[in-house]
Amino acid sequence: MATIEERVSRLEGEYGHLATKADVAEVRIEVAEVRVEIADLRGELRNAKWAVGVAIGAVGIILTALQIALKFL
Repeated sequence: MATIEERVSRLEGEYGHLATKADVAEVRIEVAEVRVEIADLRGELRNAKWAVGVAIGAVGIILTALQIALKFL
């Protein structure tokens, strides 16, 4: 039978792969940072959608104006 010291040292050796509270806190901070980045990207995407929509509308207006102008020539 193993001594208490041997048993304790074996148990301590098996816990080395577990995360500490500091590890968990670090991951939570990183997740929060990623969430902020995702929110920023969503805002940029929303702006890009508006820009594309306005550009398509402007092209439509220009083409319509050219079409009307060509009818009078």
